[in-house]
Amino acid sequence: MVLLSASAASITPPPHRRTANYRPSIWDDDYIQSLPIGFEEESHLRRREELKERVRQLILKQKDAVEQLELVDALLRLGVQYHFELEIECVLNSMSSSITNTSNMSEDINLHCSALLFRLLREHGTDSSNLLGSNPIFSSLNAMIVSFKGRIQHDVKELLSLHEASFLAVEGEDELEEAGEMAAEQLRRLRKNTSLDPKLAEHIDHALELPLHWRMTRLHTRWYIDFYEKQENADSGLLELAKLDFNMVQSAYKMELKEISRWWRNLGLASEELSFARDRLVEAYFWSVGCSYEPHFWRCRKEIAKIGCLLSTIDDIYDVYGSLEELELFTRAVDCLDLSKAYLLEARWYYSGYTPTLNEYIENGWMTIAGPLLSACAYCLSEDLTMEALNNLRFYPDVVRQSSLIARLYDDLGTSNDEILRGDVAKSIQCHMKHKNVSEKAAREHIRWLIRKHWKTMNEGLIANQQLLGSFKSHVINFPRMAQFIYQYGDGHGKPEVETRVQVISLIVEPIPL
Repeated sequence: MVLLSASAASITPPPHRRTANYRPSIWDDDYIQSLPIGFEEESHLRRREELKERVRQLILKQKDAVEQLELVDALLRLGVQYHFELEIECVLNSMSSSITNTSNMSEDINLHCSALLFRLLREHGTDSSNLLGSNPIFSSLNAMIVSFKGRIQHDVKELLSLHEASFLAVEGEDELEEAGEMAAEQLRRLRKNTSLDPKLAEHIDHALELPLHWRMTRLHTRWYIDFYEKQENADSGLLELAKLDFNMVQSAYKMELKEISRWWRNLGLASEELSFARDRLVEAYFWSVGCSYEPHFWRCRKEIAKIGCLLSTIDDIYDVYGSLEELELFTRAVDCLDLSKAYLLEARWYYSGYTPTLNEYIENGWMTIAGPLLSACAYCLSEDLTMEALNNLRFYPDVVRQSSLIARLYDDLGTSNDEILRGDVAKSIQCHMKHKNVSEKAAREHIRWLIRKHWKTMNEGLIANQQLLGSFKSHVINFPRMAQFIYQYGDGHGKPEVETRVQVISLIVEPIPL
């Protein structure tokens, strides 16, 4: 595949430009093609339908408010909520009505229940007017938060629920954020108790490591299935459904990965001639699973993975291989791509020795993470796309900007100084260090603060745009979650280490024992 003209190809990159090869893929194609599928037999389909009906009756069974909400929460965490969307909506609407009508407010509505309902409504996008304090549901939560601040002893459930709910806050909901921080501090103190129940300690550790709202959903599901099985009150039918459904969806992932692997090898870009580029087929597919994990998003998952493979190669042409003159020519050849223009600007900064301000970097960086391009693809690949929706496509809505920006900052936190020294353009951390004359530690803290700030802005954008198309909405909210995981321990895409490999195996390769 000829990317550059003959005259451009003769240009030798300057000696200071990074030209070291990336480590090749850790996933062998023969290994991928040999993965056993399983869990696609008629008997598995029949058993899943039986279990779905059993769980449906469990949802409809009369129970108190706390039990109802905890069941809905378990359905979401176990990854089977897409089978029961109507039932979940009915439960949440019923709970909203019971609290809104204060004369019928149930006595079992406590802080745990109120915070849990708040989080579930925000996640579900049930009502765009549900800003804290604007209706009785959240006025009730506000009142309970005031009471919470005045107490010394707290129930662990309410601490966990309040901590998780606080990450769904938007700008201006300071009381909720402050209460969430207090809850987290109380949980840290409780964790120091050596006599704490091991299951409770595990739950606290998991919550404090990362809030649920920021986690890669499918990996949390894999963890929660094991955690739920240890609970004394675990429902056996729900647990079996979660395990069986996880394995059946995993089988679909394997078939998709095999198909994409054949496409990638036949394309021929993963060759010695392009040894400077990352061969990251499995990681690209892993990204797409993390962003659109539900079975009916299969078309979006496959195409986004293919685009991800191509983008890794294009990114490395700009970051690793091309001289500035070559990159100018290449960008002109693909002038229709905003992403290429953003890549070129970074290359110009690099070759001129210019370190942009943090704002300059961010204005360009939210494009170079490829979030806008991938989100647009997810929009066009939505299973519920109509001609009207296609005509109304606007590049780029603010939620896309926020999603991409958060992902970019997560990526930068995972970039090491070694990568900068080898030739990467200065990232947000280095830009802030230089222009504000602060330490790397202080710069990293500032980036983490920015991440929390932009999550709040995106929360508000999602509340205001509840009618977003299926796979597009899934991609927008899950793209930064996926970035958080990939870059949590370093560059898990460019240099996938043990953590990435283990999680790929647990999510795509190894079924859960039934």
